[in-house]
Amino acid sequence: MKAEKKRAEKKDNASKTKFLTSRRQELSSRVLRYRDDLVPLIKKIIDKTLGQSYDGTMASESALRPEIGSGRFCREPALTPSPPPWPDSGKKA
Repeated sequence: MKAEKKRAEKKDNASKTKFLTSRRQELSSRVLRYRDDLVPLIKKIIDKTLGQSYDGTMASESALRPEIGSGRFCREPALTPSPPPWPDSGKKA
């Protein structure tokens, strides 16, 4: 009785393993296919959002502005993050 149960359990585990292996291979190939489609799209979005190419070089001079008082150009200053809306409970006044 126990031997039959063990054999049936082994067979069941083997079929589960086979199914999971095929499913993993299918999903990994799907991920690779989508990755190949998404990487160029993400690069385009980053380029348009930042106004510079993905490798960090300037794409256009529209992101440059003349610095007042000198003939040089500089990038637009980055927005500074606002403080959190909650009070800092760790500091004592």
